[in-house]
Amino acid sequence: MLKMKEPKLFGTWHMVYHVKTVAGLTEDQASCVLFGNWKRNPYETWCGFEAKPLKVTIDYPVRKPIVFTLKPKTEVFCGQKQTYWSLGIFLWQVAQKYVEIYKDPIKNQIWGHDISDLEFECVTVKKNGTVELGIGS
Repeated sequence: MLKMKEPKLFGTWHMVYHVKTVAGLTEDQASCVLFGNWKRNPYETWCGFEAKPLKVTIDYPVRKPIVFTLKPKTEVFCGQKQTYWSLGIFLWQVAQKYVEIYKDPIKNQIWGHDISDLEFECVTVKKNGTVELGIGS
Protein backbone atom coordinates (compact mmCIF):
# COMPACT_ATOMS: atom_id res chain seq x y z
CA MET A 1 0.00 0.00 0.00
CA LEU A 2 1.38 3.41 -1.00
CA LYS A 3 1.30 5.86 1.90
CA MET A 4 0.94 9.54 1.05
CA LYS A 5 3.20 12.02 2.78
CA GLU A 6 1.33 13.86 5.51
CA PRO A 7 1.58 17.66 5.69
CA LYS A 8 3.74 19.25 8.40
CA LEU A 9 1.94 20.21 11.57
CA PHE A 10 2.09 23.98 12.01
CA GLY A 11 -0.21 26.87 12.84
CA THR A 12 -1.88 28.48 15.82
CA TRP A 13 -4.82 27.01 17.69
CA HIS A 14 -6.84 29.01 20.23
CA MET A 15 -8.71 27.55 23.16
CA VAL A 16 -9.56 28.10 26.82
CA TYR A 17 -8.85 25.00 28.91
CA HIS A 18 -8.01 24.89 32.60
CA VAL A 19 -4.54 23.26 32.97
CA LYS A 20 -5.38 21.42 36.21
CA THR A 21 -8.60 20.03 34.74
CA VAL A 22 -6.78 18.83 31.60
CA ALA A 23 -4.20 17.14 33.84
CA GLY A 24 -7.03 15.27 35.60
CA LEU A 25 -8.31 13.69 32.39
CA THR A 26 -6.99 10.47 30.92
CA GLU A 27 -4.99 10.82 27.73
CA ASP A 28 -7.82 9.21 25.75
CA GLN A 29 -10.41 11.57 27.25
CA ALA A 30 -8.25 14.57 26.38
CA SER A 31 -7.82 13.31 22.83
CA CYS A 32 -11.59 12.96 22.38
CA VAL A 33 -12.84 16.19 23.95
CA LEU A 34 -10.16 18.90 23.58
CA PHE A 35 -10.06 20.86 20.34
CA GLY A 36 -8.82 24.29 19.38
CA ASN A 37 -9.96 26.90 16.90
CA TRP A 38 -7.57 27.02 13.94
CA LYS A 39 -7.91 30.07 11.69
CA ARG A 40 -7.44 28.14 8.44
CA ASN A 41 -9.98 25.44 9.34
CA PRO A 42 -11.72 25.54 12.73
CA TYR A 43 -12.67 21.85 12.44
CA GLU A 44 -9.18 20.52 11.65
CA THR A 45 -7.70 18.04 14.09
CA TRP A 46 -4.02 17.25 14.39
CA CYS A 47 -4.54 13.65 13.23
CA GLY A 48 -4.04 14.42 9.53
CA PHE A 49 -0.61 15.94 10.05
CA GLU A 50 2.85 14.40 10.23
CA ALA A 51 3.36 12.94 13.72
CA LYS A 52 6.80 14.15 14.78
CA PRO A 53 8.18 15.02 18.24
CA LEU A 54 7.57 18.63 19.31
CA LYS A 55 9.95 20.84 21.31
CA VAL A 56 8.04 22.78 23.98
CA THR A 57 9.08 25.60 26.30
CA ILE A 58 7.21 26.39 29.50
CA ASP A 59 8.08 29.95 30.47
CA TYR A 60 5.06 30.93 32.58
CA PRO A 61 4.94 31.23 35.55
CA VAL A 62 8.55 30.13 35.98
CA ARG A 63 11.61 32.37 36.21
CA LYS A 64 13.79 30.01 34.17
CA PRO A 65 12.19 28.47 31.03
CA ILE A 66 11.82 24.69 31.02
CA VAL A 67 12.42 23.07 27.61
CA PHE A 68 11.40 19.50 26.81
CA THR A 69 10.35 17.30 23.89
CA LEU A 70 6.99 15.58 23.60
CA LYS A 71 6.34 12.54 21.44
CA PRO A 72 3.12 11.68 19.60
CA LYS A 73 1.05 8.72 20.71
CA THR A 74 1.76 5.30 19.20
CA GLU A 75 -0.84 2.54 19.19
CA VAL A 76 -1.55 -0.65 17.29
CA PHE A 77 -4.73 -0.54 15.17
CA CYS A 78 -5.77 -3.66 13.25
CA GLY A 79 -2.30 -5.11 13.65
CA GLN A 80 -0.50 -2.01 12.36
CA LYS A 81 1.49 0.45 14.44
CA GLN A 82 0.26 4.03 14.02
CA THR A 83 1.72 7.21 15.45
CA TYR A 84 -0.43 10.33 15.67
CA TRP A 85 -1.07 13.59 17.45
CA SER A 86 -4.26 15.24 18.58
CA LEU A 87 -4.41 18.66 20.20
CA GLY A 88 -5.92 16.95 23.25
CA ILE A 89 -3.01 14.52 23.58
CA PHE A 90 -0.56 17.39 23.27
CA LEU A 91 -2.37 19.53 25.89
CA TRP A 92 -2.62 16.53 28.23
CA GLN A 93 1.12 15.89 27.97
CA VAL A 94 1.90 19.56 28.68
CA ALA A 95 -0.53 19.54 31.63
CA GLN A 96 1.29 16.50 33.05
CA LYS A 97 4.54 18.45 32.77
CA TYR A 98 2.94 21.34 34.71
CA VAL A 99 1.90 18.88 37.44
CA GLU A 100 5.51 17.66 37.64
CA ILE A 101 6.84 21.25 37.77
CA TYR A 102 4.42 22.21 40.56
CA LYS A 103 5.59 19.29 42.72
CA ASP A 104 8.76 21.29 43.41
CA PRO A 105 7.84 25.00 43.09
CA ILE A 106 11.06 26.23 44.72
CA LYS A 107 13.37 24.26 42.43
CA ASN A 108 11.36 25.31 39.37
CA GLN A 109 11.20 28.97 40.52
CA ILE A 110 7.44 29.35 40.18
CA TRP A 111 6.22 32.84 40.94
CA GLY A 112 2.76 34.22 41.59
CA HIS A 113 0.35 31.49 40.50
CA ASP A 114 -0.91 28.09 41.56
CA ILE A 115 -1.52 25.45 38.88
CA SER A 116 -5.26 25.96 39.44
CA ASP A 117 -4.86 29.55 38.16
CA LEU A 118 -3.50 28.52 34.74
CA GLU A 119 -5.34 28.13 31.43
CA PHE A 120 -4.24 27.04 27.97
CA GLU A 121 -5.10 29.95 25.64
CA CYS A 122 -3.20 29.12 22.47
CA VAL A 123 -0.67 26.76 20.98
CA THR A 124 1.56 27.80 18.08
CA VAL A 125 3.46 25.04 16.30
CA LYS A 126 6.21 26.32 14.02
CA LYS A 127 7.34 24.48 10.88
CA ASN A 128 10.57 23.45 12.62
CA GLY A 129 8.61 21.60 15.35
CA THR A 130 9.06 24.13 18.16
CA VAL A 131 5.98 25.14 20.12
CA GLU A 132 5.01 28.39 21.80
CA LEU A 133 2.40 28.11 24.53
CA GLY A 134 -0.05 30.86 25.41
CA ILE A 135 -0.75 30.29 29.10
CA GLY A 136 -3.01 32.69 30.95
CA SER A 137 -4.01 33.09 34.58
